[in-house]
Amino acid sequence: MKNAREAGKNVAEEIARAGGLGAGVSREVGKKLGVPEAEVYGVGTFYTLISDRPKTLRVCQGLTCRLFGAQEILDGARA
Repeated sequence: MKNAREAGKNVAEEIARAGGLGAGVSREVGKKLGVPEAEVYGVGTFYTLISDRPKTLRVCQGLTCRLFGAQEILDGARA
């Protein structure tokens, strides 16, 4: 079994790919990479760019916002 420091970059990438440290993510990443769950969680909480909740993007849907391109922003975010 590796430790999280040896697998650090891979751990961070897997957590980011999963969308953050949501429920069960540290367990699944640990199993996949052969790293203890506690160490995966430690790596995930150390880096500030890794969130423990999904990112939310909100775009105004009012008339003025639509006139100034809100739909194009939404379309780009969904792509």
